[in-house]
Amino acid sequence: MWVAEGVNTNANSGILINAVPINQASNNGPTLVAFNDELYVFFVKDDSDNDILYSSSSNPGSSSGWDGSNTVLTFGGVNQATNFPLSATVVPGLDGDTLAVAFRSNNSPATWVGLLNSSDLTNWQGSAELTQVDANSQVSLTVVDGTYYLFFTSSGEASASYVTSTDGLNWGDAISIPWDDGNLGGVASILFNQSFTLSLNQSNSESLLFNISNPLFAPNEAIRWGEQVQNIGDFNGDGIADLAVFAPGYRNVLQLPTSIYRTINNLGGVFIYYGKENGISVNDPPDVALAAPDLPVESIFELLEITPIGDVNGDGFDDLLISSPFTTITDSQDPSANGDQGVAWVVFGEPIGEMNTLQIRLSV
Repeated sequence: MWVAEGVNTNANSGILINAVPINQASNNGPTLVAFNDELYVFFVKDDSDNDILYSSSSNPGSSSGWDGSNTVLTFGGVNQATNFPLSATVVPGLDGDTLAVAFRSNNSPATWVGLLNSSDLTNWQGSAELTQVDANSQVSLTVVDGTYYLFFTSSGEASASYVTSTDGLNWGDAISIPWDDGNLGGVASILFNQSFTLSLNQSNSESLLFNISNPLFAPNEAIRWGEQVQNIGDFNGDGIADLAVFAPGYRNVLQLPTSIYRTINNLGGVFIYYGKENGISVNDPPDVALAAPDLPVESIFELLEITPIGDVNGDGFDDLLISSPFTTITDSQDPSANGDQGVAWVVFGEPIGEMNTLQIRLSV
């Protein structure tokens, strides 16, 4: 097997790929996941027993980062095996992150789930055999807001289904997903724009099918309020320091109905509270609300960081920088910058009224 590290150089040359061998052999596609500051690779042993092996490296882009050693995935002293690729994800927790893997059994359509906590990297916990998950191919594991979702296609290829768990070890009954097409193969899942997106292949054709769930949350129900809180200096010039609170999941939905909520592709809001002599009340509404603008469907504004920058224009009011480093400029916005990535806004402090902003883009 090989591991390839890619760097996006610019829009013209694309992604620069640097591939290195990791001195392992697999009879199936490997699974990658970043966990505990290392890159983990899970793969199926290149042998008839189909044991699941894994290896990890803190320097995966260098051949010296892989020493050729591997570990057999073991629950309760029993080697685990499969003949399909695994699904892996990382679950944050107060007691350390947890690495979760799911895979179809080597000898039956049933499925297994294993958990490894970062506080004990030698002790895997395994679920009981999930006989209600009668998968015909690889399964897909996703975790949202503390709930594990395991998606699969039935052994009869007729339907897609999922099961849920609150701890990754004890799972409920299978819930069927309405689907018009049969002959379904493996499934991949991801939470995107607050909805599950599933992709499935058809065993009788080269088609790739997609299914998008209803939003899991109501508009702005899960905005990650307070992920950043910054003292931004005297933003309104009254001699008292002000506060900015960042909510990266906020959407500027205005009065749009929930039915088109997932088509709105602005993400992130900054809320400014003016300081007062008697402090800021928890019941006070924000004095200024700054939200990412909506964009054409081919791009997305995803605000990721706020930075106090002092008084950059010399007008006596402190200013604020808001950055969106992964926003890709589209041709409809700026033909000369089509494909460039990264946008930032300077928000100039003012005593009252609407804030003036300056959009800046740095190209190298």
